[in-house]
Order: sequence, then C-alpha cells, then structure tokens
Amino acid sequence: SFPTPPPTTPETPFTFTDTYYTAQQWNLQRSDVARAWQLVAAQGLTPQTVRVAVIDSGVDFGHPDLVGRLLTGINYITPSSLPNDDFGHGTHVTGIVAALANNGKGIAGGASHVEIDPLKMLGSDGSGTIANLNLAICDAADRGADVINMSLEVPASLSTVLADQMQAAVDYAYNRGSVIVAAAGNSNGGPVYYPARLNHVIAVAATTPENMRASYSAIGTQLDIAAGGGSFTKNVLSTWPASVPGNCTGTGRVLLTEGGVYYCTEPGTSMAAPLVSAAAALLLSLRPSLTSDQVEAILEQTARNIGLPNTQAGAGLLDMAAAV
Repeated sequence: SFPTPPPTTPETPFTFTDTYYTAQQWNLQRSDVARAWQLVAAQGLTPQTVRVAVIDSGVDFGHPDLVGRLLTGINYITPSSLPNDDFGHGTHVTGIVAALANNGKGIAGGASHVEIDPLKMLGSDGSGTIANLNLAICDAADRGADVINMSLEVPASLSTVLADQMQAAVDYAYNRGSVIVAAAGNSNGGPVYYPARLNHVIAVAATTPENMRASYSAIGTQLDIAAGGGSFTKNVLSTWPASVPGNCTGTGRVLLTEGGVYYCTEPGTSMAAPLVSAAAALLLSLRPSLTSDQVEAILEQTARNIGLPNTQAGAGLLDMAAAV
C-alpha cells in the first residue's frame, strides 16, 4: 500500500479555535486529532475523565491553557514543595496532552477529558535519578494513573541490575492497569533508550512534518508507533512556564507569547510520546473498560502507513481518528 501524503491544511469542517492551531500545530493535524474529537461529538458520547501521570520536570500551575486540568502531584526533588517546573520540559509535555482546546487562545492538547498528575523527578537541569523514576512509576499507578507518560531517556547501556529494577516498576504499574508510554529517545539513529525499550511500554518514535523519520529519533525493533516530534526547522509548539522563558533557546526553538503567556517550539521524541498518551487517554475516556494491551493494540492496528520500516516508526504514524 502507498503511504498517505500528509495533509497540507487543517481538517475541515472541524478544526480547533486555538490561536496557534492552524498555522503551528502540524503534529495534531498529521494524527487527525480534531477529526477524532469530531467523531466523539457526532456520536453524542460523554467521555469520562482520565488521569494521566506526567513523570517529568513538573508543571507551570499558573498556565491558563492548563487551568483546571492539574492535580497537585509530587515533587521528588524537594518533597515539601509543589512540583513547579523550573526547567520547561514538563510543562511542554503536559500541554501536548492536556492544553485546553477550543478556548480561543494558545494551543490545543490532544485529550479532552483529562487530569494531569505531575510527578517531578527531573530537576532544573533536566536530570534525575533512576531511583526516583522507579518510585514515580509505582506512585503514579497507586494514585490511579490510567496513562503514564515518560518523556525521558536512560541510555541503553544501563546495567542489567538497574534495568531489571526499572522493569519491575513498569510491571507493577502495568499490573495495576496503567497504559505506559515513553519517548524512544534522541539517539540520532542509535538504539531505543530505557524506559521505552522495556516490556509493557509503548515506545514512541518521532516524525517530521513531512512524515519522515526525525534524524534524532532512535531506531530499533522495540519501537511501537510514531508521532510528530518535529525537525530542527519546524518543531512542536506547546505550553511553556513563565518562570524560565530563557530556557526556550537552541536550534529551531521559538518562544511565542500571547497575553503574557508563553509557548515554545521544541523537537524530540519527548514531544511525540505525549500525543500517543493523549490518544490512549481519549480511548479510555470513551471506553474505560479497555485494558492497557487493548489500548495499545487499537493504536497500533489503526496507525497509518507512511512508508517507513517498523524499525523507524513501529506500526506507523498515530491516527487518532482511526483509533476512535
């Protein structure tokens, strides 16, 4: 079968009213997010609220595009404090899942009925410990996470002992019913990183606006699915914390402001994974009885063939409308 060419314009007749959606959010457009929402509305369905744990650098609790969607979370670095984002990455990832859509401002997130449990184990420099990662995975499950997003990477050279400990944490969450999603890693065509390469984790590769493999994205048989992560010329736009606007710097990164509120473009498999988490959340909001294996199967069976081998894109490009 021939790969489907990427759409050149946002979906019609249904699109999002958010300021930056039409011109900037190519990643949602490639995966037919608005059409998925249109299908839900056309069926007259009433989605249930789904909990997504975002294990990352925390979140900007004051961001108006995330208001009403955030739980108090946990801060593993400073346990007495809220998991405020002093790095930027966690807020960016959270927006891809949960930014308020159709509110006439900012961006649209991929999931409609979602609450975010921000679990901060990455510090202001973007690093953290494996012990805190494992703890956060188990805590996420204990706190009722329907979906766990891990847009973080641990090198594939990890010792067997530490890899086994991480697998045990993942198995615990899987057995509690969580759908577990992770970024494949920005290894520039190298191996898929942990935790994405573990069993029971949906490993997400990154594609460009042209539906090609992003040059930085990992390659390997562990890949399950792909989503938009961006190229260095056109990245993924999402929410950004007001506390660290200066962290939105580097190749291809653009800081946008609307009414004093920040948004930043960033590339990475970190940006691809949360769109898959949003898709999993949307499916679970419609049918809460789905098991994590069933959610993964639906996402992979409905993924779009874009002409890339499974070692570069897994089952193909996420197609949220087809999944719904």
